[in-house]
Amino acid sequence: MPAQMLLKGLIDKKYRLISLLGCFALFVVSSLVMVACQSEKDGAATLSELMRDRTNQLQEIKDMLEAGDEMESATFIYDAFIAGVPSRDALGEPAVQGQLMAFDRFYASFLNDINRDSYTMVIQTCISCHERLCPGPLRLIRSMALEPIPEPGFTRF
Repeated sequence: MPAQMLLKGLIDKKYRLISLLGCFALFVVSSLVMVACQSEKDGAATLSELMRDRTNQLQEIKDMLEAGDEMESATFIYDAFIAGVPSRDALGEPAVQGQLMAFDRFYASFLNDINRDSYTMVIQTCISCHERLCPGPLRLIRSMALEPIPEPGFTRF
């Protein structure tokens, strides 16, 4: 009888330990899910992330224009830049936010009538803004042009 009680005690401790570990694992998983859901609710995409997404979309449009493919504007969906979280304080200033809002409207109009001229205007607008605010991706933006866009600066005559 004492051996059965000892065995039962050990089994009970084992199941209690497994139950405790199971509860802990459930707690960890539910906490991670809550954090992930909260991030989704916040819509915490940064302006940089939205610009990378837009860059990928514009590259797809460029490839289609160069191939002469037909485009349907309904196939292109984008998140507005104005919804992005600025990565620097200067990008949150009202003047910059106004420019982002204007560009979002311009881009929506572009998607309704995609053609080579309007694509070139989009790329030139990106260059103009990035020359003033964030020069890092200028080489990439220039490479997306259908025709070469010269670098600013002095040229020899």
